[in-house]
Amino acid sequence: MGRMVKSLNHRGPDSQGFEIRQVGEWTVALGHTRLAILDLTAEGHQPMRGARPGTIITYNGEVYNFQQLRGELDKHGCGFTSHCDTEVIVKGFEARGAEWLENLRGMFAFGILDESVQQLLLMRDPLGIKPLYTYRAAGLFAFASDVRAVLSTGGVPRKLDSE
Repeated sequence: MGRMVKSLNHRGPDSQGFEIRQVGEWTVALGHTRLAILDLTAEGHQPMRGARPGTIITYNGEVYNFQQLRGELDKHGCGFTSHCDTEVIVKGFEARGAEWLENLRGMFAFGILDESVQQLLLMRDPLGIKPLYTYRAAGLFAFASDVRAVLSTGGVPRKLDSE
């Protein structure tokens, strides 16, 4: 995990972090480097935990309509501690489920771990402006919005799989 986060240093000088969790038989590690734009405080640090224990997001991008979505969630009792779009995504997911994520407009790629159902949900914007690279082999699943992070695991062959 440390190598993956280090490979992303060029993208986020403001903070970095990672969470390692045991989910069933899997060890799940989520990492992030942050370029603080919308919320310059530590409240926007990632990976970001949701209100429910075991909900964690790592996110790259920008949700253009997050203020509107935040307002709608606020009307239904969702409280916010930050001013960033990341928290809107994770709170919307917790309050409304995965289908709610279809309301996001912007350029993004993210992973949300939901330990309550032992699920890792990956999503990217419909146009693929922010890429989402994945690799799966025996004992390893890696994802990132930068291919260098996936390659830095040491377990990914440096050859293109045309399938």
